[in-house]
Amino acid sequence: MTRPWKAGRRCWICATITEEHTLRVVDLTVALASRMGVPDAELGHVRRGALLHDIGKMAIPDAILQKPDVLTEAEKKIMQTHPGKAYQILARIDYLTAALDIPNCHHEKWDGTGYPHKLAGEAIPLNARIFAVIDVYDALTSNRPYRSAWPKQEALDYIRAQSANTSTRR
Repeated sequence: MTRPWKAGRRCWICATITEEHTLRVVDLTVALASRMGVPDAELGHVRRGALLHDIGKMAIPDAILQKPDVLTEAEKKIMQTHPGKAYQILARIDYLTAALDIPNCHHEKWDGTGYPHKLAGEAIPLNARIFAVIDVYDALTSNRPYRSAWPKQEALDYIRAQSANTSTRR
């Protein structure tokens, strides 16, 4: 049996890690979107979309979210449902309609091999493409339970190399 203080501590640690990731990607996404010419009037929607990008993970079991190893194929399929879950949660809130592209499409890839919709090329909303670059960069340059953080330059080199098949093209 898990003692309540241990479960509470685990939730606090996970929430802290998630919050740190979210704050980093929000600021970087808004800055990149601005530099890429996204109109100022849209930057609030970009900020909200980035802030809520992983809200669908609330529906993913902790055993998968906190697994200290690489996910199995079955676990990956469950994890890949989080953008759709985010859409289901957020689409009910009219105020967030313009921010849905990021939570719903941030795992799509330029070549159509992403998820959940298998969108390709410019069918992927620009704000989701911008966010995807930042999300990958932050994931690579942050420690994970199953690997150490990459050096920043190595992460940038990887993103450039992958730009042919990810959502990094404009």
